[in-house]
Amino acid sequence: METRTRVTEQPAPAAATRPDEHLVTTLWRGVFIHATCALCAWDGPARRAGSSADRDAARHLRG
Repeated sequence: METRTRVTEQPAPAAATRPDEHLVTTLWRGVFIHATCALCAWDGPARRAGSSADRDAARHLRG
């Protein structure tokens, strides 16, 4: 199972950067799915439904 250390300080919101500066994907960790951004280190909350993680990712891109 993949683990990741959570940063206590949140990175700058997506609105402060251009949309092409983000690489948002979803990642399963056990029974939970998370939306993550590889370029700005944003990590969404744990979700049980993939559609919820997709909405988190879309909100991140909008800022």
